[in-house]
Amino acid sequence: MRIIDIVDIGLCSFLTYGLIMLLKQTRSLFVVYGIIVVSVVYAAASAFGLRLSAAALNLFFSVFLLGLVIIFQAELRRYFEMIAIWMGAGGSAMRKRPGTGIVECVVRVAERFSAEKIGMIVIFTGHEAIGRHLSGGFPLEGRVSEPLLESIFDASSPGHDGALVIAGGLVAKFGVHLPLSQDFGQIESYGTRHSAGLGIAEVSDALAVIVSEEKGTISVARDGRLAVMASAEELSRTIGAFMRDKYDPKKIVLRKSLATNLPEKVLAVLLSAAAWFIVVFPYAR
Repeated sequence: MRIIDIVDIGLCSFLTYGLIMLLKQTRSLFVVYGIIVVSVVYAAASAFGLRLSAAALNLFFSVFLLGLVIIFQAELRRYFEMIAIWMGAGGSAMRKRPGTGIVECVVRVAERFSAEKIGMIVIFTGHEAIGRHLSGGFPLEGRVSEPLLESIFDASSPGHDGALVIAGGLVAKFGVHLPLSQDFGQIESYGTRHSAGLGIAEVSDALAVIVSEEKGTISVARDGRLAVMASAEELSRTIGAFMRDKYDPKKIVLRKSLATNLPEKVLAVLLSAAAWFIVVFPYAR
């Protein structure tokens, strides 16, 4: 094995790791499992001379690439955006980090709304652009303040049923509509706000703070997971951890180290090494 082969495996491991993390976040692994099962069946059909089955599966694989692009269109776009962000090209990581005062402001308003059972959904953007996932709403580019949040989510406000987006330390838009989650296991006992908050957390790395109008509970959606906050202090810690993960340079370096997501990184290296030995090694000189 030459140095260039090690570099080759390393590059493939990097790309494979990104794909694994994306599939994990978007809950698309079941599709991959299905493809693996079909591949195993095809190999068995070819090995045992099941010509009709092999021919049918061969036809399937001949159009597989086109079908893959159609099925995973949104995921592929997010994958390339993720790779670009990891390589340091653009992304909201270059924007101004929301200050501690903004987080405390949102926490205080969420606590007050929870007691008064006023619905609210606030989105903190991460590295990934979320514009294509939003519809409607009103641009604002205003400073975050308690009176502003209270007026926007007042029942008489035209945008109170929508979401408010905080980007770069400012209220970018309010009254926006978000993609709804289809994860009925998590949202079965919640309403549209929670479905919308979880939906944006499934298609991006944003964080959503949701206050239930019916129950008065405060929830946070991130990385496709919905969690109920036990207190305002827990909400503050959760948002703070998100900010450190997305905006702290030391945390960014740490996230890229071998210590984080170690099982996924090991799997990516093993898959790339196995592919090298299957595809390249037999023809190496």
